[in-house]
Amino acid sequence: MIKISKKYKYIYVDSKYSIEFLKKNKVNLNKFILISFNPSLILDKKLDIVGLENNTCAEDFIKLGDIAYKYSGVIYKKIHKYYNDDMIGVWLARYLVSMQNTIYRVNKTKEFIKDDSCLFIKLTFKDYRKNNAINGNFYSYIKQYKNCEIFEIEYLKKDLNNIGRDPNTSFWVRLKYESIISILFRAICVFCKIFNRLWPYKIIYYSNENTLLKRAIFKLFLRGYFIKHFPKNLNLEASNVQVKKNAMKIFDSIKDILHSYQAAVLGPSFTQEAKDFYNNDILKYISSYLEAYATWKKAFLNNELQNIKGCVFGYPSTAMELSFSSLAKKNNLTTASFQHAISKEISKDAVSVDAIYESNIVKYYFVYNDNTALRSKHSRFHQSEDVKIGLPEDLKKGMNYKSINNIQNPILYATTNVYCGNRGIASRAGSSDQDKARFELDFIENILSKIPHRVQYKPYFSKRYVGHSIEINKAKLKKNIFVNCDEIDLRYITKKSRLIITSRATSTVGWCIFSSKPVIYIENVDNRLNEEASEIFKETLFFFDVLDLEWKKKLMKLLSKDLLSIESEWIAKQQATDNLIFKFLGYEKKYNDNIVLNKIIRRSK
Repeated sequence: MIKISKKYKYIYVDSKYSIEFLKKNKVNLNKFILISFNPSLILDKKLDIVGLENNTCAEDFIKLGDIAYKYSGVIYKKIHKYYNDDMIGVWLARYLVSMQNTIYRVNKTKEFIKDDSCLFIKLTFKDYRKNNAINGNFYSYIKQYKNCEIFEIEYLKKDLNNIGRDPNTSFWVRLKYESIISILFRAICVFCKIFNRLWPYKIIYYSNENTLLKRAIFKLFLRGYFIKHFPKNLNLEASNVQVKKNAMKIFDSIKDILHSYQAAVLGPSFTQEAKDFYNNDILKYISSYLEAYATWKKAFLNNELQNIKGCVFGYPSTAMELSFSSLAKKNNLTTASFQHAISKEISKDAVSVDAIYESNIVKYYFVYNDNTALRSKHSRFHQSEDVKIGLPEDLKKGMNYKSINNIQNPILYATTNVYCGNRGIASRAGSSDQDKARFELDFIENILSKIPHRVQYKPYFSKRYVGHSIEINKAKLKKNIFVNCDEIDLRYITKKSRLIITSRATSTVGWCIFSSKPVIYIENVDNRLNEEASEIFKETLFFFDVLDLEWKKKLMKLLSKDLLSIESEWIAKQQATDNLIFKFLGYEKKYNDNIVLNKIIRRSK
């Protein structure tokens, strides 16, 4: 049994597990005010828990994005003047973006509790990756305040399979959708891994595979290049005296910017303790880049990389990857990255986190369409040549794949409800976790459960809170809704439907559109479309905007029709617009393989 002092006015919990723990230990919860960010607790009528985002609106997140945008640019410019390496400027700009969710949550908490004492019940996990996925830096930051104390309990349940990771779809499922080249790519990976040491000639690194990258690697192999997985480390240079000195110099040059950024988000909650919290962390972050840079520089000077002719990335993100890209540029090696999914070309908010764009890092960025190339150039850190090469073959195969199974749930609802949790997501634009949950619950109750069709509800796989989600529990109670919690990526189930409903300007929309099935798109308050994409979506998809007071009524009218009628309307819509949506997103019958190979090979000879 534990005793909790009466000095606490508030207890912060983020799971039912925490509440059950307190009850088992005879804590009288009626003596405290329970607070949380977890919508599954806040919106549960059986619990009496106050939400810390009750008074949050869309403008709050727009402001948050504007602040991150401003200071990521300021820190980049500062580094650019001081240090002869643009890439560390990008590295630090990304760091500022990664901080925003933690600072935002601390600010909302302090706004609510003010100077009253609060006990925070923190779940701990044996797996550090689960700890990071659930807790982030939130508890470490909040405990800097004197009126905030942490009480840790170990999470002992086994329901952590989908915490902080993407689904790992089985090989046999993927095989139906993958092109022959993608299958051969995997065979090449195995072959090169076995015989790499015997190969004295040209080698290309690859990292974080995606569909466009796999095709490029296959073609490079046919041109006489062995492939090798990008090393996670090369016996990183120890943090020697010079690295430490340089790290401290860089930190001293940017610390005022870091502190101003925190102050801009925290407002009155910005204290000396909060000011100093990130100092050690960012020093380690700077050092990690400098150590990686020193390691690669030594490898280049010692001719250890003489057979390495470049690197192709799915998405470059680590210190090793960014520092290699920086030195590759100076050593005339090719670096390239490949678009993974639809996002930049449709999103209004993506530019607020332009620090994370691939085109900031590499020499060539190969993309699906002209619109992605154009949007990439909007980044303040842009340095690549953006090259349009069309859609990947796997995606085209997926568009043409026909399911032979009976369609038991003809309507697929591909929800894009991704909670931020403590860890956060890249862009916080537009909506709190609580408001996201409210939308889902309302949509399930007043739309999906009321239509005369069976629905497959596909939740986002990766979770940011432990325990059951309130919206999934709600969906499971509805007779006409089947909740698919299987470990399978959305793109592999779109063909087992006749109509798809989705929302928000995310990569999910792309997979839905490329299914070639009728798509109902709901424009939500967060992650809205940019102006050009909005006009095209309105013209080519079944489009509904939540800012239209009649949107539910209009949607119900459409979904009350028989599916044949809806499919006929869809076909007519595509014919009338000459398949504009597919052209906008990059559907072309012929690949431009030669463009990719010529760009990479010309620089890597």
